[in-house]
Amino acid sequence: KNGELKPIKAYNMRKSRQRKDDHLTNEVKHKVRSKSKRKVKPGYKKKFKQEVEKMKRQERKQYSKKQNRQKRKNNKG
Repeated sequence: KNGELKPIKAYNMRKSRQRKDDHLTNEVKHKVRSKSKRKVKPGYKKKFKQEVEKMKRQERKQYSKKQNRQKRKNNKG
């Protein structure tokens, strides 16, 4: 740009991105782990990850519902 050289970024930068764990993830992981057994079956990691994602979706859904309800209440009154 304007005759200047610019350093390039790694081609796989987005792919290798690590998501930061938010407090929600930690709470959900704790809930899921607390009801787990000691003996681990094959596919544990995969199932655990799916369960965590499911719980996170539910948490986000509840939060969204709460926000929408609050907006409607404020607009009404």
